[in-house]
Amino acid sequence: MNKEFSYSYGDYYHKDKFARMRFDIVFSILTEFMNEGVKVLDIGCYDGAMLEILKKGTEKIDYIGVDGDELALEIAQLKGARVMNINFEFEKLPFEHNYFDMVIMGEMLEHLRDPSQLMTQAKDMVKPNGVVLISLPNECTVYHRFKMLLGKGIDGMGFQPGYHMHFPTLQQNKEFVSRYFKIIKEEYWYHLGVGGFAEKIIDKIPAKVIKFLVKTWPALFARGVIYLCQK
Repeated sequence: MNKEFSYSYGDYYHKDKFARMRFDIVFSILTEFMNEGVKVLDIGCYDGAMLEILKKGTEKIDYIGVDGDELALEIAQLKGARVMNINFEFEKLPFEHNYFDMVIMGEMLEHLRDPSQLMTQAKDMVKPNGVVLISLPNECTVYHRFKMLLGKGIDGMGFQPGYHMHFPTLQQNKEFVSRYFKIIKEEYWYHLGVGGFAEKIIDKIPAKVIKFLVKTWPALFARGVIYLCQK
């Protein structure tokens, strides 16, 4: 997985307003759990962007980030993160039973061949009264359906490494997560960065209209879903 996402190191989360939207939602969900000394495991931490978000809640956070991208982990370390280089496909997470107050898996399960084994590990490592935050994409929006109709493919990436291996709908996401955790809250986010002429047209639509569509028909208009879960 090393350097597969090097196109977006560093400033990606600061420059992309839709990525910032997703992180703002994450913070709003987790802020009540951000007590001093909270033990957090960020699975698929990438370059440590999540740590920056969580520190808005408390600076005194016991954060560990794990990922398989060496360069991204180096950047995360510069941000103050404790990190571990782990290939989730072949290595198990070396943490104790019921150790973490919070486990985060943001936009990464869809990249794994077998995400179920990681879900099982996460369930084992989070405390009985802890929380798990999971963010997953919706690959069945109106935009994706139109692309498929034109033969463009769901994400247009084909066989390029590092991209999605699973293309779930919102319903499939919920069914999958519910096998392992009790969902206590869910929020949707959207993304208009579709590229080309289509993006220019969509970008003219007022934000309040987009938000209404996402809230009313999330299966068609939400780009992804964020779940807050417990055992």
